[in-house]
Amino acid sequence: MTNSLTARGSIIDIPGEPDFARMRAETGARLRSAMADHGVDALILLMNGYVGYATGAIWPLLDAGLSHVERPVAVVLADDEHPHLFMPFRGSVESPDPPVPDDHLHGPVYLEFDQGVKDFAPVLADLIPRDANVAVDELTGAMRRSAATLFPSGPPTDAAIVVGAAQLVKTRDEISCLRRACRITEQAMADVQDALAPGVRQIDLSAKLVRRAFELGATTNMLEAIWQVMPSSREAGVWTTHGDLALPLLPTARELAAGDVLWTDISISYAGYCSDFGRTWLVGDQPSPRLRQTERGRVRGEHHIAGQRQSRAARHRRAIDGGDQRLGEAEHRLEQIAVCGGVVMPLGESIRRLARVEHFGQVHSGAERRA
Repeated sequence: MTNSLTARGSIIDIPGEPDFARMRAETGARLRSAMADHGVDALILLMNGYVGYATGAIWPLLDAGLSHVERPVAVVLADDEHPHLFMPFRGSVESPDPPVPDDHLHGPVYLEFDQGVKDFAPVLADLIPRDANVAVDELTGAMRRSAATLFPSGPPTDAAIVVGAAQLVKTRDEISCLRRACRITEQAMADVQDALAPGVRQIDLSAKLVRRAFELGATTNMLEAIWQVMPSSREAGVWTTHGDLALPLLPTARELAAGDVLWTDISISYAGYCSDFGRTWLVGDQPSPRLRQTERGRVRGEHHIAGQRQSRAARHRRAIDGGDQRLGEAEHRLEQIAVCGGVVMPLGESIRRLARVEHFGQVHSGAERRA
């Protein structure tokens, strides 16, 4: 496998292992360049992905009940090479190569609470000039109530536009991180699939995935793995308000049975760069007769739809060649709606047998269909 990519006529060498110091320097330069392009002097970042991108910090994710309270916050200044990072006590940036200098690493801030915002305001005032143009990716209720104090120069703009512009193009080390994340995912899921057998519990699959992923170098488990057993029909599934299939359902101690069809969905992160995996798995070696029949029906349906599309395109071309362009377009659209709605029917012949309105769609033009 080659470790290079061609972009705009140049060769980009993708390292086997990312150089994190170089990556932070290059992503930081991209972020400050995007700030200059958008006229932003300072960024206040609360969202995990943006904080990780701006600082390079890695920390354990928490459950949903705590993640919005005890979370890192970053302040990026256009004229400062290093971002300021506010880390919760549960987080950790201990590493041989810390992401920010010691004088840019601060204690936790609690921006969900009025007292937390009150304590944060003087710290922010020491970092950001009063007349600075500030952008924020998220405003908590407490921040909105103290907006006049936090943002004396006026309402902040949207930081997502700035960070998104910087993230649009990946550096060589970022691509290396993405490759590593994908390889970890593929290898871990291959090991999990080898363990898939009748009698195995859903939670056993989750345990094996997490252990193997971290053995291979993953830094974060992004979501609770999904190993959902699909019901034989909508009626046999879990009740939902919309009447369709429920997805996702969290894993339980349910033992899998031969012939179960699993919808899988997992996501891990390596150094802040995610890999996602989704696949349909069959428990056991052989599909049941019902599954075989369903698969044959699916293949026949796909072949039928493909044939309908080909004949539709041919009729459309004939209609245009014959001068009846509007009729061909209407026929094309009706068949498109039918196929998207799960209806397979040869609308072309039906529509040609219908009566036609001579002046349809043309005001005072007297347009008519050609034979």
